[in-house]
Amino acid sequence: MTGGTFFMTQVTYQRSPWLCTDLGRHALQEAIEYVREKYLFRNQN
Repeated sequence: MTGGTFFMTQVTYQRSPWLCTDLGRHALQEAIEYVREKYLFRNQN
């Protein structure tokens, strides 16, 4: 959704700080995009 605000919380295995790296952030972004393409997200309002 263009202009939308989303809040996500996540705890990694043994609280590993892998999202503090460019590679980790890129991997998470790619995973989210994959799920958004595979499953149609829509506004429930």
